[in-house]
Amino acid sequence: MIEAKNVSKSFFLPAPKTGPLASLRALFSRERVERKAVDDISFTVGEGEFVGYIGPNGAGKSTTIKMLAGILHPSAGSIRVAGYSPQTQRIQVAGRIGVVFGQRTQLWWDLPVRESFVLTTHDMDDIEQLCDRIIVINHAKKIMDGSIADLRAQIGLPSVIHVEYRTQPGDIPLPEGVERIERSGCEVTVYFDKGKTSSPRLLAEVAKWGEPLDICMKEPSIEEVIKRIY
Repeated sequence: MIEAKNVSKSFFLPAPKTGPLASLRALFSRERVERKAVDDISFTVGEGEFVGYIGPNGAGKSTTIKMLAGILHPSAGSIRVAGYSPQTQRIQVAGRIGVVFGQRTQLWWDLPVRESFVLTTHDMDDIEQLCDRIIVINHAKKIMDGSIADLRAQIGLPSVIHVEYRTQPGDIPLPEGVERIERSGCEVTVYFDKGKTSSPRLLAEVAKWGEPLDICMKEPSIEEVIKRIY
């Protein structure tokens, strides 16, 4: 089990200067400004639970993971991993948690997952396929903790199917679950709600409108998701 209670992490950086010789004055200045990378975040991850920890670049994801692993110490709050403190019992924690920073192809997939698992990613497909629950962080604060269904209900962003046909389609009906359809010559873009219709069902529908040459499906980017939530 992972427990984070009111965790914050601050860094103190040189105060920015303006005007002539700003860089030189900043170099010799002792004035510092506080930057909160993580601000009063709390969550619990149970044994065997698979949680996605998502947010845009600079939101505080990596800082949180580094604190869970004992690489960084929180400025405030407390963390327990399998009953141990990563700050005072890092050796014990290291034997129970694994962290890899890098691309998915660099992961060692043969490493066993014995306790719980936190996934931090920018790939919405990964999140939907792997996670029962997601925690959304932005500007160092937790702004959502719930299921994928909760996320979709809250953001209201549609999924998209873009189709290029061999010839321009004729009349196109509005299938159930489709919010809107945009047309441009032989190209058709369909915006739909996955909660109201499935992708296979909609693909069967668009195939009736003409002879598809190319079909592209995409989900809202992580930046679009966070903008809508925040």
